Amino acid sequence: MELGRHGFLDRLDLHESRGKKRKCTRYGVPLELLRKGIQKTYLTREEKKRIERSIRISKKPDQTPEKLDDLLRYFSKQLKRTTIPSRDFSQLELELGNYRELYPKVVRHRRGKLDLKLGEKEGRLYSVYLNAPRVFRRLLRWSGRHSMVEGDVAASHFHFLLKYFSDANEKRGMIVDLQTSDPYLSMCGYPKGVRREDLKASSHQFKYGSRLKTYPKMRDNEWLEMRRRKRTILYREGLFFRHISKRYPKFAETMAKMRILGPNQKSKFACDIMRRESDVMVQMVGRKCMREKLVYLPIHDGFLTLPRHYDRVCEIVTESFLATTGSKPFIRRKNTPTPIKESR
Repeated sequence: MELGRHGFLDRLDLHESRGKKRKCTRYGVPLELLRKGIQKTYLTREEKKRIERSIRISKKPDQTPEKLDDLLRYFSKQLKRTTIPSRDFSQLELELGNYRELYPKVVRHRRGKLDLKLGEKEGRLYSVYLNAPRVFRRLLRWSGRHSMVEGDVAASHFHFLLKYFSDANEKRGMIVDLQTSDPYLSMCGYPKGVRREDLKASSHQFKYGSRLKTYPKMRDNEWLEMRRRKRTILYREGLFFRHISKRYPKFAETMAKMRILGPNQKSKFACDIMRRESDVMVQMVGRKCMREKLVYLPIHDGFLTLPRHYDRVCEIVTESFLATTGSKPFIRRKNTPTPIKESR
């Protein structure tokens, strides 16, 4: 099923399983994988063209509302000035699953269907450039020529969690940690033998995961479903909780006592944090950049801009965070031009 979910398998048919009220899906391995093998799935130009004919392109109309406020019009005008050059896209080295996910987004963008809108619950900006794989943003060119750069606010959500610190010393320590080049390692005390990627992944459970206190009694199929949703670990057994609780015990205890039992990142608490982040990254920073006529496209906890505008945008983001949370963010620059290799 994991292979099927990522586009490595083709669905052959769907039928009712015998004696049970559930559907069973049968998959087949595409010839591209059989010929190239699991270890080597990068595609040639000819393979890409053949696959493009089999990829279903959505015919839905543009989801952008007809009436836009001044801020969304500003984002819309900038998106319409971005393009994805055919030469860069054709030379990009991609695997089969990634290409099947990326290609429909590129086609939709080229057709001018931006799907630009704000989320009702959390206020986040959504668009085709945000719903697509990350490589999509590295391919964008301003006016067809200029590469764009991406800025990322490290550990953005923790700035908006500062209001839940009851201890002044702990809060001051977290503000210092959030200014370091790697806040996840810093706030956990640089634990030995623990990868930064593992800490970051576990932080999602710490922030928004279900506060599971005891393992419930359940049938095997229910347990497997729980494992699939990554909710098997008790909250206090999480990797991030175990390490951050050593440096910030009162804050960790406050987070553990929150009543969050719903799906990850869909609880009322999670939506509130994301809305406060959007108030800064979309509304405050967006309007300031609009007034100064800067190129700015928000990416939830980051942004896209032109190299010549990057420093000024970073100043605006920093000013907005200081005014809202009282903390200064560390903004990591991501050089977005993608190394392009000639297709074989």
